[in-house]
Amino acid sequence: MNGNGFSPASITSSSEKLAATQPTPPRPRANLLSWLSQPALGWCAALVLAYTTWSGYTQPAPSTPPLATQAHLLDLNATRGPGAAPTAITAPRNSTPLVLTFFVAVQPGQTYSVTLTSESGATILRDLAIQPNDDKGNFFLHCDPALLPPGSYQLTLSSANAPAPSGQFQFTVR
Repeated sequence: MNGNGFSPASITSSSEKLAATQPTPPRPRANLLSWLSQPALGWCAALVLAYTTWSGYTQPAPSTPPLATQAHLLDLNATRGPGAAPTAITAPRNSTPLVLTFFVAVQPGQTYSVTLTSESGATILRDLAIQPNDDKGNFFLHCDPALLPPGSYQLTLSSANAPAPSGQFQFTVR
């Protein structure tokens, strides 16, 4: 025994008892590298990559509108004037757009509008703003074929500054 009443053997046995009663320290967490080296994680990553690649090939490409479409051209120039016999034209019965072409001598700086009426007096287009495609007076009016079922029609071109119509065209759609 030493001077304070403890023997070295009792200190050793006390420290052993103290060590036995203390909880074990927690295990250090596995670092990220050891977690990523697990085979299951590699298989999961491979499956995710394979699925995203496969789904990209099986989904349809987004549809884009066509850059150009075919149109059916209908020339109204032979039907000029209110007394002229209407020209009979055959319009396609599908979704091909119709282009009504007509000529009226134009004045520079004028604004024009077009009105399209059926034989029953129903207005199909009213005061639609339109400009000539050149400085001579060639006009092109794009129409949905559903607007023109078989029947007779009158197209009237008006100028904002003129009291009378600038041009009238009668035609029959078969």
